[in-house]
Amino acid sequence: MTDLNVVELIARNIGKLPLETQKVLKLAACIGSTFNLDVLAIVNEASSLTTATQLWSALQAGLILRTGMGLSISYQIVTEKHGGSLSCKSELDRGAEFIIRIPIRLEADNKVATAV
Repeated sequence: MTDLNVVELIARNIGKLPLETQKVLKLAACIGSTFNLDVLAIVNEASSLTTATQLWSALQAGLILRTGMGLSISYQIVTEKHGGSLSCKSELDRGAEFIIRIPIRLEADNKVATAV
């Protein structure tokens, strides 16, 4: 294997991502070295949820560092896409507990249950 410099390695990894992810990464790069999801969504001319979904593979590949964006995206996906809820219980010196509830439709009798 030939030696690659960091820029070549990152460019190669970006080239392996889906085209829609590459497009959103280019827009993010135009904003700067840091970006806000809501601003990127406006530039992308799409919802924050759609833009976050398009960025997902770049996040998984470690090409984007998260700075608090994860909880915001999780909240949007759980509440807007699945009609669920996300809450947090926090106690000083004891940590935090995140509770995610997503309704599940049971096909047999079309009843709704909640998974926790």
